[in-house]
Amino acid sequence: MFNLKTTAQELEGMLKDIATTSGIFVPISKDLIKYKKYTIVKLPDAGWAIFLNNERKKHIMNTFLKVSAFAVCKLHEKNQVARLDEIEYNDRVFEKNYIDSLVFRHTYKTTKDVQTRDNALWRYEIAHGKAKHCKQIIDSIFYASVT
Repeated sequence: MFNLKTTAQELEGMLKDIATTSGIFVPISKDLIKYKKYTIVKLPDAGWAIFLNNERKKHIMNTFLKVSAFAVCKLHEKNQVARLDEIEYNDRVFEKNYIDSLVFRHTYKTTKDVQTRDNALWRYEIAHGKAKHCKQIIDSIFYASVT
């Protein structure tokens, strides 16, 4: 008689092996993603750490966005090191402006002073625009590396 539980575990293991070797980003758990020889781990500060799994686990980079981590894996795999600097720069600019936009939006929603509110709205729009622009650059680099 078949043991359904062990058969399901074996099948799941085989599917993970196939997905990992074929170049698909495989979520192992909520905080761990595998891609070929790379491991992406969620950090306690909501960032992502990328490691190369060779004879010793080599740390490549930390990013704020998950899509930046995916792009780093693809670019590192293709030895496009110059583009890694571009990803790192845009990821840092996104992180700063994203956090600033959250602060300015909160200030805009909670303050009663008209001048402070107007200033917060103006600064929110600037920070939000910069963050959106950096996100678009990171997305375009990632999608270009996929094809």
